[in-house]
Amino acid sequence: MHEAPWAFSTFWLYTVLVDGERFEIGSRELLRELAAVGGQTRPLRQPLHRSKAHRNSSSYGGRVAEVVNQDALSLPSSVGLCPEGVSKVAELVRASCRTSHTPTWLA
Repeated sequence: MHEAPWAFSTFWLYTVLVDGERFEIGSRELLRELAAVGGQTRPLRQPLHRSKAHRNSSSYGGRVAEVVNQDALSLPSSVGLCPEGVSKVAELVRASCRTSHTPTWLA
C-alpha cells in the first residue's frame, strides 16, 4: 500500500479475500502452502456469533462475516518488513495461484 502524503502508515495487517473459483485455490489451502514455506498467513478471527461465549445469543444475518471468515487471509506483515520481504510474500502467493489469471494486487 502507498502512504498518503499527509500520513505515516504502520503497514500492518494486509488482508485479502481469496476467490477460490478465480484463483483455483481456496484460502485454507493457500494458508497451508504459505505455512509450508514459512509464510505466517492467518485467517481472520471467527465471527462473534460463532464463539462459545455467545452461542446462546441471538444472531441476525452474519452471512458476510461467515464468508469473510472463510475466504479472507491476513498476509505476513510487520513494521519491520523490508521491501524484499514484501516481494517474497507476493511471489509465494503468485506461485500458489493455479490459474493464469493473476490477481490485480499481484500484477
